[in-house]
Amino acid sequence: MDRQDRRARQDSRLGNPAAFSHNGGMLADLALALLVKLIWLGLMGIGQFIYDYQTLIAGIGAIGAAIIAVRPVYHQLGLMRTQSNAVLKDMLLQRQAELEQAAVAVTKHVGGPLDDLGREYPWYEEDENIRLTETQAHHYDQHISGAVSWIRRRYRWRDNPVMEGKKALLVSALDALIGKLGDIYFTASHQQHDEDYSIDDAEWARLEQRGEDAIAEIYPALVVAKMAMTTFLEANQQELAAIDMQLRKLDRDLLSAG
Repeated sequence: MDRQDRRARQDSRLGNPAAFSHNGGMLADLALALLVKLIWLGLMGIGQFIYDYQTLIAGIGAIGAAIIAVRPVYHQLGLMRTQSNAVLKDMLLQRQAELEQAAVAVTKHVGGPLDDLGREYPWYEEDENIRLTETQAHHYDQHISGAVSWIRRRYRWRDNPVMEGKKALLVSALDALIGKLGDIYFTASHQQHDEDYSIDDAEWARLEQRGEDAIAEIYPALVVAKMAMTTFLEANQQELAAIDMQLRKLDRDLLSAG
């Protein structure tokens, strides 16, 4: 009996292993329960957050999905833009070549005859009494008429509306010059009386006087025609400059896309 009492007192001091095991299991259960509770509370918090902000979350999700979906579209649009720029560059280069060819052709076919006539007036400012002969007037009439015919029939390049207007003014100035040249030699190339017609003396005298007056009008008319050609060529150069700017921008875009 005394031994049992002593054992009991020792167990109470040292702790009963069975009791200790039992108590440890209870602590583990409590810890697990606490962990589950915390998880549950966390999930409840997340659930409440989702519930409170479900519209915002749905919107963000939709935006994200749209971004993912649109990326290939943007890539495709970039490719299409690059292809369009390449096509536009080819068109601009063709137009550039056309304008350059037109400028060279006008300078040759129109500027050449006008320059030839201008050589008859090398010192016009010092001597305004320079007189074209009837033969000379006929010669330049034929040359400049050929230039007008070339513009009307063989000018094959496309012009913008501004250049069309300038070209019309050039043709008008050339026609006026041709008319004055024709007045100079009219009486020399026609007869007053012929089988088909007869010009009375008063009209014939008027035509002769008109030929004399036209001689002094040639140089001013030549100046107007040259100015009209210069204006046309300036319009040509303005479009060329605009095309050059576009080509530079396209080159930068194509390089950045590559």
